[in-house]
Amino acid sequence: QAALAQSRLAARSCDRLHWLSSLPPALHNMAFKATASTFRDMALPLAHEVVEDLCKEHDKEIEQLWKEQQDLRQALNESVRIMREEVLPREKLMHEILEDLEGAYKAGTHQLHSAGQAHMMDALNKQGELSKDRDKLVDPLQQMEQELERIATLLSHGPVKPDIQGWAAPTGGGRGGSNQGRGAPGGT
Repeated sequence: QAALAQSRLAARSCDRLHWLSSLPPALHNMAFKATASTFRDMALPLAHEVVEDLCKEHDKEIEQLWKEQQDLRQALNESVRIMREEVLPREKLMHEILEDLEGAYKAGTHQLHSAGQAHMMDALNKQGELSKDRDKLVDPLQQMEQELERIATLLSHGPVKPDIQGWAAPTGGGRGGSNQGRGAPGGT
């Protein structure tokens, strides 16, 4: 603004100087022989014009700043309204949803943990029962092994031949004896 005022002052001064240079040489010398009040007389109207121009520019700038301030306040009020009416309720709802999700996660984790522990306890109990049942089967198994060992030992001695007159071992490799060559049961 000051630069604008100075440029206007310089332009007016140049116009007046141009006017002085257009005077005839006799008058030109007279113009330069002016008194100290002559400068004042020339500068006062120019200073008044500069002050008027500065005041007009100042008032114009103040009006622009006032309008800008009003526009910014209006935009800020609209932003606050949007934040209060739209963003803040959504944020609150999101926080509630997150709290509900966290509660559901904790409950689900606890339930899964409890179910896992119950399943482990059931499995341990079942294993204990099966172990007892297996222990019950160890004695019969050992008894069966002993009995088979005893039978195998008896079979390893070979057959006992009857001491019966006229009896002969069957030939033919069949199992069980045949009555051939034997007398009638109970007979001699």
